Amino acid sequence: MKKWKCTVCGYIHEGPEPPEKCPVCGADRSKFVEITDEEASAGAAPAAAPEGPAPEPETDETVILPAPGPRTTSQQLFDAVKSLMMRHHAHPILVHIPNGVMPVSFALGLLAVVFGSDRMSTAVEFNLLFVMLSMPLVLFSGYLDWKGKYGGALTSVFMTKMACGAAVLVGSAVLYFWMLKNHSVLITPGKWMPFVLTHLGVLAAAAAAGFFGGKLVFRD
Repeated sequence: MKKWKCTVCGYIHEGPEPPEKCPVCGADRSKFVEITDEEASAGAAPAAAPEGPAPEPETDETVILPAPGPRTTSQQLFDAVKSLMMRHHAHPILVHIPNGVMPVSFALGLLAVVFGSDRMSTAVEFNLLFVMLSMPLVLFSGYLDWKGKYGGALTSVFMTKMACGAAVLVGSAVLYFWMLKNHSVLITPGKWMPFVLTHLGVLAAAAAAGFFGGKLVFRD
């Protein structure tokens, strides 16, 4: 049986032909290459077919490309930070923080509604602030992984994860400033329902991002 490897996420498919779409990352069949049993068991990427050198243009003119300028200390520091973040799996670490706080915030919100508790309402407000402030770093680390590990492939899975991440960032900001403007929204009869439903939507976006992230990690 032939084996085909997705060059985006590494998923291996067995069959006479590659699948129409990768079940893990959503890449189309053009991203699959055939591999041997040894390559499949070792998890090694297949060697790409060598391409011949591009033909030289027939011209007497010599094209001189400008030499890249020296990198500043700040650029070197930024590159070092990016490298460390990717090497030490910063994105999986960082993404668990808001994904863990968001359901706690939602549960506290429900308790605030049920018991009319101003203290629980305050806890929801601070939890949302924490999620809002942590999301830019989560999205940045996710961008680094997407570019470095997956070649910046714009498949359906990655676009869905991006949309979910943006929804969590924007949604948490909306909820936080909503509470900042009306701190008693959760304990005011008739006003808490829109807030809770919005909070539920943000929680669903965070869960969806985690689901698709799990597909990429576990490849199933």
